[in-house]
Amino acid sequence: MSEMTPKKCGQRRCLGCLVSDDKGKLLRVVVENGTLRLDNKQSFQGRGAYLHRSAECYERCQSAKRWEKALCLPAGSLKLRDLQRVLGGVFAAPATQKKIRL
Repeated sequence: MSEMTPKKCGQRRCLGCLVSDDKGKLLRVVVENGTLRLDNKQSFQGRGAYLHRSAECYERCQSAKRWEKALCLPAGSLKLRDLQRVLGGVFAAPATQKKIRL
């Protein structure tokens, strides 16, 4: 008898640490109709960018330029505060925990 092979899961690269991992272990952020959104179910259409669910990876990717490149956005179109507004509730830093919510 042949053994069942495990189901393959797509690999994606984290923008924070630049390490590839199963996409189910990563958060997905998409731009939908010009709005930056957190895609919890990974079901929205369009180009997505991925990030590990760790504060270290979140701190490493605090560059709007990195996100613009990953999401194929024009330079200068993404504001860092918009990114923090979307991800701030997930990675609540002590100073921003009460101010930024999803």
